[in-house]
Amino acid sequence: MNDHERGATYENPKAGCYDAPDGPGGLEIGNFTNKEVTVFDEPKCAGETVTVVEPGNDADVFGASVRIG
Repeated sequence: MNDHERGATYENPKAGCYDAPDGPGGLEIGNFTNKEVTVFDEPKCAGETVTVVEPGNDADVFGASVRIG
């Protein structure tokens, strides 16, 4: 999972919730895991689901946090 806009790259992330390093903003997600990545519009994986990025797919979205798995 990559967050190039914010400068963070997570390699082999464990399942769980990850807040965007600098708060809500544009996220570039490359899902190279074998699990869905769900993007949320609020920190702590709260609020509305923005999108779900399936394994092997990419997305450029606005979001505040992501959940792996």
